[in-house]
Amino acid sequence: MKKNLNRPSLSSDTPLSWSDALLAHPFTQWASDNGKILLYSFLGLIILVFILFQFIWRHHAVSEADFVRAEKEFSLFTSFKDISDPAAEVEALKNLHAIMAAHPELYPKYEGLIAETLLLRGKNEEASLYATSAIKRTAYENDPFYTSYAQATLLLANEKYEEGLKAALNLRNRMLEQAQAFKDTPEKLQYGTFLYALNLLRIAMLQQQLSLFTDELATWKEWEELTLKSHEGTLPFYLKGQLFLSFNNLLSEGKASLADYIEARKKLITK
Repeated sequence: MKKNLNRPSLSSDTPLSWSDALLAHPFTQWASDNGKILLYSFLGLIILVFILFQFIWRHHAVSEADFVRAEKEFSLFTSFKDISDPAAEVEALKNLHAIMAAHPELYPKYEGLIAETLLLRGKNEEASLYATSAIKRTAYENDPFYTSYAQATLLLANEKYEEGLKAALNLRNRMLEQAQAFKDTPEKLQYGTFLYALNLLRIAMLQQQLSLFTDELATWKEWEELTLKSHEGTLPFYLKGQLFLSFNNLLSEGKASLADYIEARKKLITK
């Protein structure tokens, strides 16, 4: 049976029951409403920023008319948030795809955005086609760690959580191995703090999804240790304290924070 994609990070299949206090916590509601984003760990950010937008999109004789049409069709496609008019959505995507086929130089601009939109709408198979194409097309231009992260995201989009966790753990090990190899030449590292943090968050969420509570607890403790070291200025050389803390702040809602969520999870796991 497939797990509920709407709330992958807070699965009701786990043997642990939420306490009334935790259910009332504002961050719990935020995590529930944004569970898909937490589990995918910002697919759009990684695919668009680290992979698709690392190089400059150049205009290669794209006519002004086609450019305007592409923008119009993409706007129409993304405007159907509630899928109130499926036929119009399909038609807009079909028209945009035709323009892209005629002008391949438009793929870098739209392909990843289309994949992200389809994924968040639950159209995982269609999203995978666009995302896979984008990854293959740009893999030679990008660092392998970011490509691996994006490829693992496609596994999660297709509910292959066990494989996704295995890929995330493998990616973390590879990053740590490279850190040891390049400890005297850190400028050669092929990843940054943000990717390491995104992947670590993904590991914790997948361990929760798969009811691997002992492993999840260990991952949250690692996160807390990195947060503490960020404040102390004692992080390992391959991570930047301010960037790690900034990532923590991105996951805040009002007075709630990721730290509140972690503390709640630890209490549930250890009670």
